[in-house]
Amino acid sequence: PGFRNIETARCFGCPSIRNDIPKYERSSVADTQNYGGDVGAADLLRPSLFASFGLDNDEFCKPRTRDYLKKIFQAIDLNLNDYDFDSIFAKVSDRSGLASVGEFLK
Repeated sequence: PGFRNIETARCFGCPSIRNDIPKYERSSVADTQNYGGDVGAADLLRPSLFASFGLDNDEFCKPRTRDYLKKIFQAIDLNLNDYDFDSIFAKVSDRSGLASVGEFLK
């Protein structure tokens, strides 16, 4: 009786991340569908230190220019002389001359 203990190609239920329906242009609190942009339970239970400042973890992986990184590290009082900064930047930068904050701090 029924489909018990038989492998089948038939899908049952509703997917938890909905990519079969279009997302609304504007986000609404009344829309309870998960379109894949929601954070997971781990991020809600234990948010990162930088989440209180409105920063996602993705911000540390975005490629930045040399001047932008230098301004960031000067703003947080990470005092590196120009020779040390340039040598670290040369090691971690890619072919386009960009590097991320995360790669720089490794």
